[in-house]
Amino acid sequence: MGKIKILRDSDGAYGYPIGTILSVEELFKDFRESNDCDDNLYDYLCGIPIPYAVDVIAEKWGLDYKFV
Repeated sequence: MGKIKILRDSDGAYGYPIGTILSVEELFKDFRESNDCDDNLYDYLCGIPIPYAVDVIAEKWGLDYKFV
């Protein structure tokens, strides 16, 4: 699915230091295990293109990122 590099975590609450590179799968897993995600949202994210799903998670968590 690809990897992203965290450029900014607005409040640092998600434990991603600036510069962290993680797979999209790992981001989805972390999001799925968070209190910010319910089954309907997760099903929705799994049904849309990956870049859009990553955008949704990044917006919800206050992350700036780029695909690497």
